[in-house]
Amino acid sequence: MRYVTSNVRKRIRYVTRNVRKRMLYVTRNVRKRLQYVTSNVRNRIRYVTRNVRKRMPHVTRNVRKRIRYVTRNVMKRKRYVTRIVRKRLRYVTRNVRKRMPHVTRNVRKRLRYVTRN
Repeated sequence: MRYVTSNVRKRIRYVTRNVRKRMLYVTRNVRKRLQYVTSNVRNRIRYVTRNVRKRMPHVTRNVRKRIRYVTRNVMKRKRYVTRIVRKRLRYVTRNVRKRMPHVTRNVRKRLRYVTRN
């Protein structure tokens, strides 16, 4: 059994299902914690910092563009978002809008939400 340092574990956060199977040397617990990038998970990795985005080379370029990144401030749970991000958050469903506590109330109102239809 090869053991993996905590640094490596952090780096292998976003992996596809196939890669996950190939990582036998990672303990079962860690493997569960790895978020693998299937279409379901893509939605969950919407808000990530620029740095994280760069660290996801196995995610196709198209998907990477679709991943909306949030400023470092937001990651610290502050409530404001840069202008760039605001523009990208324009068309969102009502549900997504509710799930954006890091966006200030004013901005959330300005976000045009799109109905399912």
